[in-house]
Amino acid sequence: MTRKNSYDPQAFQFWNISAIKALQCEWDYISYRLSYTLQQKLKRPLIVLNTELPCWGRWHKSPKCLLELKTELLLSHPWYAVLEVFRHEIAHQVIDECFPSLQEPPHGPKFREICLKLGSNPAASGNYPLLDQRVFSDEEDGLSAESRLVVKVRKLLALSQSSNQHEAEQALLKARELTEKHELAIDEQHTSAEFFAVSIGEPVSRRDIVQLIISNILQDFYQVMVIWTNVPNLLSGKYQKILMLHGTKSNLKIAAYAYDCIMRQIDQAWDRLIRTAPNTTKAGYTGKRDFAVGLLDGFREALEKQEPTPEVQAMVLQRRAPLENFFHQLYPSIRTFRNRGPRCDADLVRKGEKVGRTIVLHPGLERDSGLPKQLNR
Repeated sequence: MTRKNSYDPQAFQFWNISAIKALQCEWDYISYRLSYTLQQKLKRPLIVLNTELPCWGRWHKSPKCLLELKTELLLSHPWYAVLEVFRHEIAHQVIDECFPSLQEPPHGPKFREICLKLGSNPAASGNYPLLDQRVFSDEEDGLSAESRLVVKVRKLLALSQSSNQHEAEQALLKARELTEKHELAIDEQHTSAEFFAVSIGEPVSRRDIVQLIISNILQDFYQVMVIWTNVPNLLSGKYQKILMLHGTKSNLKIAAYAYDCIMRQIDQAWDRLIRTAPNTTKAGYTGKRDFAVGLLDGFREALEKQEPTPEVQAMVLQRRAPLENFFHQLYPSIRTFRNRGPRCDADLVRKGEKVGRTIVLHPGLERDSGLPKQLNR
């Protein structure tokens, strides 16, 4: 449907309706974060997708009371990038409808205050680069400290191509050490970190134990905070779950690289195992799941072998506070739960642990920007 030769008007109409419904639900959720007094003054606007809009989003005040988004924004970019623009335009609506006599520039102090309440970016207007473009742009295009760090870590992880346990562990732990030292360097320079929220992986109908373990590893060792949230599948009209990461640009990139590598390692290690021992290995989803649980346990063990210095550990904890504030601004009320998880095959778990201790992170960590655009992204 994204190709000119396969355009389906009926499918596009369904997608458009699904998109409007999803945005209406998001408007309800976002406006709910305002005080009751402000909520009473707000009216849900008419939300329209416009293929000809010259910018990503635009708010039209009364009598139109219209909020427009460019169709390409939803066709070509992930949902979190859509929401950044959407929240910005809602902030303009709040200013117009709740403070009609306010005399200040369009992006003045009151506007920035409302943006903070809505978890919005005051700068996300006009043709400002979208969130996915800003975070996952080619880091070699810049010369900033963060850019050089990401390039260095990516190349370091790519060095570990052999199956030698010592080489694999040393490359993995050195990458973690560099990220921790970078946190220390930021604080020594007295610079303020800018935090972002992005999704990684594909949306799923149901999270499994492997995905939950990976998300915990990223949060515990890669200087990010994670949450599973709902995103609309605009092709089916249903909601799915996706993993969201929160952190600085460099840490988000490194965590995304690690996620891609871990997923690839699970697939490759499982394929090797069923080729070498097809009759002694439980096949299917449950077999691979049990093996992956063991592999991730071994991976965590390798990461835990190298404790950071007390100075670095204290600084990382100190840097965590502003990230937690950013996280809780986005999710003022979140629920946590505990799950005992499924019973796993002990033999497969042991085999997975053995592989996980020698996990190898291969090259090719960049995200493929040449993939065809999909309507549900």
